[in-house]
Amino acid sequence: MLKRLLKWTGIAFGLFMAWFSWQLWWPAGPIRVSPETTFITAPLADDGLPNYSEYVLDQMREGVTPANNGAIPFIQAMWPAGLWGDDEKHLVCDELGMEVPSEAGLDSPYSNRQLMTELYEWCGGDPEPAGESADDELDGIGFTGQERDNNLSPDEALLDAVEEGPWTATDAEPIARWLAEHAPHFDLLYAAVEREKFYFPSPTLLADPKACFVRVMIPGEQRIRSAASCLKLRANLRLGSGDIRGAWDDCRVMYQLTDVSTHPTVLCEVISHNIEKFANALLLRILESPELTPELAEEIDAFLATRQPQHNMRDTLETGNRIDHITSLLEISDFRPLEESNTPDWVVPRDRDNGREPSIDWTTVLHIANQQYDLFLEAVDQPTYAEQQAALDAWYAEIQRKAVQPSPVSFMLSCKVRTEYMAYMLLEGYGDNFALRLDRQNRTHRQLPQTAVALARYQLATGEYPESLDGLMPQFLDKLPIDPFDRPIVYQRTSDGYLLYSLGPNCIDDRGNCIELRTLQGYPIPDDEAAEMQLRKKLGEPALDVEVDNFHNDDVLVIDTTIDPELQTDDIAIRLPLLQRPIPKFERVE
Repeated sequence: MLKRLLKWTGIAFGLFMAWFSWQLWWPAGPIRVSPETTFITAPLADDGLPNYSEYVLDQMREGVTPANNGAIPFIQAMWPAGLWGDDEKHLVCDELGMEVPSEAGLDSPYSNRQLMTELYEWCGGDPEPAGESADDELDGIGFTGQERDNNLSPDEALLDAVEEGPWTATDAEPIARWLAEHAPHFDLLYAAVEREKFYFPSPTLLADPKACFVRVMIPGEQRIRSAASCLKLRANLRLGSGDIRGAWDDCRVMYQLTDVSTHPTVLCEVISHNIEKFANALLLRILESPELTPELAEEIDAFLATRQPQHNMRDTLETGNRIDHITSLLEISDFRPLEESNTPDWVVPRDRDNGREPSIDWTTVLHIANQQYDLFLEAVDQPTYAEQQAALDAWYAEIQRKAVQPSPVSFMLSCKVRTEYMAYMLLEGYGDNFALRLDRQNRTHRQLPQTAVALARYQLATGEYPESLDGLMPQFLDKLPIDPFDRPIVYQRTSDGYLLYSLGPNCIDDRGNCIELRTLQGYPIPDDEAAEMQLRKKLGEPALDVEVDNFHNDDVLVIDTTIDPELQTDDIAIRLPLLQRPIPKFERVE
């Protein structure tokens, strides 16, 4: 009896271990291609999974010809346009039906070693302070010739200054000559924005049908940023030389470059947002110029009102960002490992753990991901900001609830538990709503300058700014502006100009302050600590109780907002007149 019991116990244990090993280690099977799992079903790569690279390229190619493609003169203007090596250059140029350019084009002055060397020699020494600000004035605060970084070399300090405000050829002769030499390349930028299409494909997508979209290189968008920087530099020279017409033309091309679509990714939207801010800063310089005429102000107003960007965040989230997530899942799943793709040499593969891992049903992971992404988009599409935030909070709370790590026993004994945990854990990254915050910020940055132009037109017509925005209607505004957060734009007339701002995401009046954008009552906060304290004193703003510099980068500020009330400020503001930044002066040795 005992032997029989032991025998059947052993059999039962063996069967259990066989089942346990099978469900733990046995692959769940190939990924099922369907709209519910892989989002698209064609075209397919040689591994039987979708060729997302070709799918996106086909959308970008639609209706494009060499005659209507603005990317061709753009690439000629910016050559090598961020393309590295002969393979990349021929790959992109062959795709566009253009000859490989033989001469270099525009690039950031900082990247031009010859120009920077010539500029350094022209400066002939360290910059002298441009003078202290008077006690009762704000002009010059933070701009002493060594602003931003006390370790700037003379050439960097000068270039930094002429990029930010009006200047003349005598202020920086080497830069003025460099800009004049590149006049044909600026003409090509003008030609680029006049064409109907703009197709500058990523060499990664052209080379790799199995590309993971988080690794896709997008030289076009980065070169647009460089082009905008060069246009702004020349526009400031034109503005300082009395050519406000030419300055606006350069500014207009900056806006038009912002509006072109390169790739449907959040990164492209981020870069476009930054270029928009470059153009806005230049526009404000134009609006406060004494050379501005009513006719030019009306032209600017009409242009801004009729802009038609070729891209928007909602479409990017619908397709590009979804594909980004799916291709990441395919790489994580090992059904499309990076080292087995046709990844170009310029992409560095990540290290992989070759150890065996518990099986996951990746078809189910993809199904859950797409299902939840549809629900995410439903939340995004809510009609008001408050409703959208409530829907997104509810969606993310559900994701967090389902992404709780299961017990070790449940994890080991159930493929279903492992699979669902993996699916929801990988969705948690969407909870910060970064893309949506950026989108509303960008729409606000588009709205405020339009209102500023209306204020400039009123001032040109009457000699002063209105007491309230009501005074702009109906001649200069059809209706009072409501920001993308569903709140009225705040306007305050000041002794010498005005402060105009949105209440931002928190919908609280922070008096035009924003910790992320580094503004105090609409003024940019100087990087120099002493200058910042001087500005705070003038505006009656207390000093911060904590140091935040180490937490700040170009796009995002991540800090504990409970430490100091100012760390919660998020107004989006502009203020005129702008702080004037003196050009550094140098003792040059002849």
